[in-house]
Amino acid sequence: MNYNRRPEPHFDIPYINIGDIAFLLIIFFILTSTFMRESYIKVKPPASQDVKRVKDAEVSVSMDEKGQVWLQGTLCQMSSLESGLNALLQDKAEKIVMVKIDKGLVQSQFGPVMVALSNAGAEAILVGGEGGRK
Repeated sequence: MNYNRRPEPHFDIPYINIGDIAFLLIIFFILTSTFMRESYIKVKPPASQDVKRVKDAEVSVSMDEKGQVWLQGTLCQMSSLESGLNALLQDKAEKIVMVKIDKGLVQSQFGPVMVALSNAGAEAILVGGEGGRK
């Protein structure tokens, strides 16, 4: 007896499209990431035992070793810091600002930054490293 078998269906997977999909995924992740946003600003963070990991805030203020103030990675005058913060925080439900201050600066240098943050109604998250004195 000779049975007529149906031929098994043959499916081809288009492997050529996988490269396109991978390329699009890479572009997507590059555009949506925020890594190295302020890598050119030289700030040595202070160290403490009480450092906790928090998620990055959308607004950042940095003060480098020379005492220059950077708002969102752009050099900013101290006199215009408060108005710049007000403009960036006006539509935000959580007014959280990531603050990076070089460990070599003293309070008289970074005090006006804290006053501007307070006047803008911002909650400051200070950036630091793990370690410090025991």
